[in-house]
Amino acid sequence: MTEELESIRHVFIFHEESGVCLYYHAFTDAKIDPQLVAGFLSAITSFGGKFEDTKAKKKGAATKKASDVKELVYKEYRILMANRGPCKFAILITGKASDTLRSKLFGFTKHFVQTYDKALKGWKGDLRPFKDAGMMIVSDLS
Repeated sequence: MTEELESIRHVFIFHEESGVCLYYHAFTDAKIDPQLVAGFLSAITSFGGKFEDTKAKKKGAATKKASDVKELVYKEYRILMANRGPCKFAILITGKASDTLRSKLFGFTKHFVQTYDKALKGWKGDLRPFKDAGMMIVSDLS
C-alpha cells in the first residue's frame, strides 16, 4: 500500500445536482453516513463560498489541473474536494495532502466520469452502475 493510500480514510462520490452519494468507500472500520457528509459539504460551500485552494493561493497561480482540488482542514483531518462533470468527489485523509495525492485524485475524477459517462447522463437515481467503483478507487489512488 502506498503512503498516499494509507492516509485515505474515506472516499465519497456525489451527484452534484441531487447531492446523492453515488459511491462510498471506507478505508477504515469506522463508517460515516455519506448523506450526512453531502449535507455538511453542501452547507459549507453554501455559507462559505468556495473551498480554499491552498496550493494555488501560495503560488499565486490560476492554473487548472490538480490545483482544482480544494481542501478543507479540521485538526488532523483534511477533506480534498474536486468537481468534474455531474459529480463531486471528496476524500477524507489524515495528515497533509501531497501533490501526488492531489494529482491522483484529479486523474481519478477524470477516469470515473469517462468510465461512467453513459450512466451519469440523465441519471435517475439508480446506483447499481457504480457498484464496481471501489476497484477503480483503489487502483487510481494507489
